[in-house]
Amino acid sequence: MKKLTFLAGIVTLLFSLQALAAYEDYNKRYGEYRFGKLPEKAAVSKTVWVGQWWSYKKDGVATRFGGTGGVGTYEPIADAAKARYMSPAEKLDKYLGRYDKIDFKAIKDYLDKKKAVESDVDQWIEERRELVYKLNRMIEEKSGDTTFKWQDTEEGKKYVDLGKKIEEKQGELKKISLTVDTAYEWEVINHGNGQFGVQYWWGHCNAWAGAACVEPEPAKEATIKDIPFNPGDVKGLLTESWMECNSSFFGTRNEHHDNAEDREKIDYKDVTPAAFHIFFADQIGNRDKAFVIDEFTGQEVWNQPVKAYWAKCEPQYEIGQDGKAVAEKVDVTLTNYGGWYGGTPALEKLGEKSVYPVLCSTTIHWMSDGVAHDAVTARYEFDKMTYDNFTSGSWVHSQLEDHVDLRTLTYVLWLDKPMTDSDARIIGDGQWNHGATYDYAHAHPDFLWQPTANSTDGGRDYENPYVDYDVLAKEILPLLLKDAENPEVPATGEFASTDTPMDIPDGTENGDPGAPAVSVIKVDSAAEIGNMEVDVDITHTYIGDLRITLSGPNGKEAVLKKFDEGSSADDIRKSYDVKEFNGLKLAGDWTLTVVDTFAQDTGRINSWKIRVK
Repeated sequence: MKKLTFLAGIVTLLFSLQALAAYEDYNKRYGEYRFGKLPEKAAVSKTVWVGQWWSYKKDGVATRFGGTGGVGTYEPIADAAKARYMSPAEKLDKYLGRYDKIDFKAIKDYLDKKKAVESDVDQWIEERRELVYKLNRMIEEKSGDTTFKWQDTEEGKKYVDLGKKIEEKQGELKKISLTVDTAYEWEVINHGNGQFGVQYWWGHCNAWAGAACVEPEPAKEATIKDIPFNPGDVKGLLTESWMECNSSFFGTRNEHHDNAEDREKIDYKDVTPAAFHIFFADQIGNRDKAFVIDEFTGQEVWNQPVKAYWAKCEPQYEIGQDGKAVAEKVDVTLTNYGGWYGGTPALEKLGEKSVYPVLCSTTIHWMSDGVAHDAVTARYEFDKMTYDNFTSGSWVHSQLEDHVDLRTLTYVLWLDKPMTDSDARIIGDGQWNHGATYDYAHAHPDFLWQPTANSTDGGRDYENPYVDYDVLAKEILPLLLKDAENPEVPATGEFASTDTPMDIPDGTENGDPGAPAVSVIKVDSAAEIGNMEVDVDITHTYIGDLRITLSGPNGKEAVLKKFDEGSSADDIRKSYDVKEFNGLKLAGDWTLTVVDTFAQDTGRINSWKIRVK
């Protein structure tokens, strides 16, 4: 009997040792988990580019972001001179010789028919969406009860009934004869206003984020087969082509966060401080690899490509009189995602363990998807940043043109040795320190993922099948890169106005601005702009009244002088360094527009010129 007891004790000890080893090594799956091997700060060397999330409410990459050129929505652009107004999808269709196949009338008929029923259908879809949460909760509570059938509940019956009503209304659209065989048509119907139940935040943020992490940034304009592609067009098409990429995914999507119970569930808490700290520091700091976070912790999904981080960590344990660190007893938890390697996600409570707690405050930078669609990413000089300005939202936004967003998170990591020990490992989950009044929708990332490849294999049904990635990668994108070979002679020289001097109409006595004074310089050159300066000579007795803008042949505008600048000073004789047109084509009409906002003081444009090199 004693022998059996002794053997049972051995078995129990072995299981305990295995459990301890698992808990100590679990974080290894996130990457390098030795605390001393994780850099305090780092930025990805690649340009992780800004872009658009191509909202479904705006028809995704079928959006005419550059304006309409006087053409109505869902009407063809037949004038070749207005090709720049086409959406990215239309330009690709034009490039591939299928623009004439777009049935704009059928699309409009389809959308008009949809509008007649969409208010009812959208409401039913929203009601059914809310029922899903309730039914899932019931199913979870009744787990193991073989007699329970969700279809028999009042909620289940309503869910089924709503489904039938939705299907019936949607079926009416099938009466519209619409053959979808172009990128534009597919986008409007499947990623645009052709969809029911679209919420305001739905879009292509996941695909943009993946593309921004991997693809080089389109940064120039190029005319290919007489079609003008700008950076925004190609970013949009690359985005669509990354809608279903291969990736390594960490965490589970949270579907509800409005109450304390939902915020205690695995899908809300599964990105632990340990996972967060290791993944950022190892992937960016050790491997120089970008990845994507869902920065909205709650049910909405906002995918953002990460650029950099900066962590400050300090010990929370005491140093004894003998100079040695003193471990603390902590109730250690271990969140098992489950979904990575099979099994059910679970929070394991490992009991009280001896650890060395470390308090960290980490600021992360990610690239914005709320900029102009053709914006080129601002220069990011990480080596010139200090901790104070890296963590300052006002500095980041002012210096990086709102291209970078940031968040600072605080948390405690648990180490198995003092942080000064090079072999100290991060064990268990650690603890978030968000505070009781924190905005729970914007806490830690909801999940993290890393794009690994953009396969061109078939069998995908969520990305636009008429956006050919190989065409983009091999034929179009290379011509829009910063270092693309350009056999043309660089643009140099001066181009002066020939229609000046001209008077600047005064503002009215009623306080309205006067008519604009408009001067045009025509440039006949196919060269590309490296840098542009604009020299302006204006006589005026109160220059604070004036607003001066320069417009290029591509529709882009640069504000040279705002209202009120200069106050009561006389005359403007100044050279403006204009960067908005760098990398674009020089040929076309360059327009200087001067508006006088108030009456009494008057003036004239004496002359102006553009200098390029």
